[in-house]
Amino acid sequence: MRKSYGPFKGVDDLLAVGYKIFDRCQECGIQGLTDRSRRPYRYANQLPFQVENYILNVKHEHPSPGARKIRERLIRRLLRGPARTDRNGDAPGFFVSP
Repeated sequence: MRKSYGPFKGVDDLLAVGYKIFDRCQECGIQGLTDRSRRPYRYANQLPFQVENYILNVKHEHPSPGARKIRERLIRRLLRGPARTDRNGDAPGFFVSP
């Protein structure tokens, strides 16, 4: 937007707002003139619900660990896949031949 100086300072801003309202009225009719929520549609840094819930549960169970320890627990939990066992039900590396 162009910067205006002198006695007409701010006129460009008023015109921009006026055209925005006019365009909104053209698109939506009289409903376009009602107040709109300024709340964002999405939050860029918001964690998924499951991760947020896990962090809150850990904090509730063990209030003393800080963010680093909770982060390490979360990484271990996410990177740990399903428990793997061999055909006899033993842990990997402890295979007993029949």
